[in-house]
Amino acid sequence: MRNIPKYVMEVLRQRLGLDSDDVSRDEHLLKYSPERMVRELAAWHLGDPIWAVTVAQWMVDVGAKPKKITEY
Repeated sequence: MRNIPKYVMEVLRQRLGLDSDDVSRDEHLLKYSPERMVRELAAWHLGDPIWAVTVAQWMVDVGAKPKKITEY
């Protein structure tokens, strides 16, 4: 089983209209691709899933490899 951080699962649940601690749909959510998870996070936090694509493109354009972010 994939090890998805708790904060990501809480957002994904809320995107489905569930409480952040309602694990009833976790099996479904864990089938999401990493890209879909990021789009859902972007939609939740930034208001539109297109921000996931935009930020990823910015990262690539400046030479980053958006596989793992290790600094802020």
